[in-house]
Amino acid sequence: MRRSLLLRVAAVGLIGAGLLAGPPAAAAEPAPLKSAPTPWLWPRSGLEAVSATGPNDVWAVGYQGYQGIDWSVPGWGAGTIHVLPPKPVVVRWNGWSWKTYDPPGGGGDAVVLEVDAESPSNVWITGTLRPHGREPAPYVARWDGTRWQQVPHPPGCAPRAPAADSSGAWFACGNDLFRWQGGQWTKQETGRPDLCC
Repeated sequence: MRRSLLLRVAAVGLIGAGLLAGPPAAAAEPAPLKSAPTPWLWPRSGLEAVSATGPNDVWAVGYQGYQGIDWSVPGWGAGTIHVLPPKPVVVRWNGWSWKTYDPPGGGGDAVVLEVDAESPSNVWITGTLRPHGREPAPYVARWDGTRWQQVPHPPGCAPRAPAADSSGAWFACGNDLFRWQGGQWTKQETGRPDLCC
């Protein structure tokens, strides 16, 4: 009898403690979204990707100024005549305005397709040089907080989907996974069977 009485008292005490503590705290509401102007771009432009480390450090990438003429002739086919190549776009929002950067090695014929910002001083971009030319090539660059630096791509690989971390970055490349760290590329073992396509 005494044991059941002690269990009842303990249960009432736990319930009472829960009621005195009150309901669990609700998560704080996020700050409302604020509208901001879009970056100024030339005609025939497009933004392909965005990444942010916070509300005052937002990166967007793409291309601008591309001019192509689409044509179609019944019985002959269709295509595009590339008049002006695209210029790569990298812009950064600082909370008040957009700043435009010219990534090195992009010249006037490149498209930046992806961006990943791990911190304000560690941002990676990937894209394509000469996307409409005879010899398109992969493009990789990194922002170190002061300047952009082009990074050579691994042979036979067009790195995509950058995932930056504090000591480098990871990239997908077809069925493979590459890591840039300490100034060099390393192919990572993914556990994929040898005969996998």
